[in-house]
This record gives sequence, C-alpha cells and structure tokens, in this order.
Amino acid sequence: MKVIRLFLNFYRCVKDMNESVGYTFIAQCLLTTLFTATMVFITITEDPYATLMTLGCFLYLYIFCRVGQFLEDEHEKLVESVKFLPWYKIPPRMRQNYRFFLGTVQIPIHFRIKPLLKVNKEYLLFIVRGSYSMATFMMNLASRK
Repeated sequence: MKVIRLFLNFYRCVKDMNESVGYTFIAQCLLTTLFTATMVFITITEDPYATLMTLGCFLYLYIFCRVGQFLEDEHEKLVESVKFLPWYKIPPRMRQNYRFFLGTVQIPIHFRIKPLLKVNKEYLLFIVRGSYSMATFMMNLASRK
C-alpha cells in the first residue's frame, strides 16, 4: 500500500531530522532570543536602520519554525488519510495489521530540539515572547539611567 510506504518514509525523514539537530540548538534558542531582543532594543532606542537586522532575525525564526509546523500538518493529513481507508475491503487476516498501523500512525511526530523543545508555531511564540520580555527589561534598565 502506498500509504504505508509514505508513512515509513515520512517517519525515517523525521527521525533523521531529529538526530541531526543536537543539543547545540538549545544554545541557539537562547542566543537567538537574546540577539532578537537586543536588536529590537537598538531599533527602538538608537538606530532605526537596525530594523532590517531585526526583520532578518524574525524571518529566520519564522522559516525555522514553519518547517516544524509543516511537518506536523502533513502528519495530521496522513493520519486522516489512514483513518478513512476502506478497511472493510482489506482481507480479514490483514485487518489486525491495519489496526496496529492505525495506532502507530496516530503517535504524534514532531521536529524536536533535543531533549524537550518542539519546533512549531508554539516555539515561535515562545521565542517572540522571550524577546519581547528581554527588550522590555532592557528598556526599563535604560530609562532608569
């Protein structure tokens, strides 16, 4: 069946992606948040030309997170297509395999930054909120001087 081959290729691809993204991406997450917050602070307080660099940071984050969200969306489409397979046309001996496959397909697949961060739209919001909080903190510190 094409769906089974598609799922196996999909699963291998995600597994390879997750193995290629290591612990260094945690440092990248923190540094990207700090860098974006610094660029927002510089844009607001000193140099409006730093806006291009700030937009570049947000574009990089958006593309990176969009890949993970696209992966989750495609997995959801795959799950829906497996759910609506005509299981009643499958030979009785293969129906138990279908049920096993259906259960396996429904396990969520995510693009992960080891060990605990999922790269998707929630991760993008996490980075933006963190950058906003840091930029606000820097502006409060600057206004006290």
